[in-house]
Amino acid sequence: MFRISGIMMILFAFVLGGILFWTSQSVQRSEEKLLNIKTDIAAERDTERVFSTEWSYLNRPERLEKLADEILTKNEDTESAPVIIDEVNDIPEPIIPAIPQIKPARYVVPTELAPASGGVNE
Repeated sequence: MFRISGIMMILFAFVLGGILFWTSQSVQRSEEKLLNIKTDIAAERDTERVFSTEWSYLNRPERLEKLADEILTKNEDTESAPVIIDEVNDIPEPIIPAIPQIKPARYVVPTELAPASGGVNE
């Protein structure tokens, strides 16, 4: 009787040791995932800080005023010389857009040929 109970105790100790080992490995994997997530969050915060600083730098009022003045003076130069056409042949041909203004008709699949619902994407 003592032999069977001793074997059962040893077997029980091995099972508990296995469960303890599995649990500790699971905790270590979870801690590694948490560390990776915290590292990613810190990197994103640094990137956000850089973008915020860059946005503030680019939106300085004196810089925007200078850009606006440059653009407005460039537009004034182009608008100051009006185009005068003397003959009808000097009028340029209208530009035909590469994309048509009206959408082409869509092909409609009849319902008896349409795939059955309940697919993977639903």
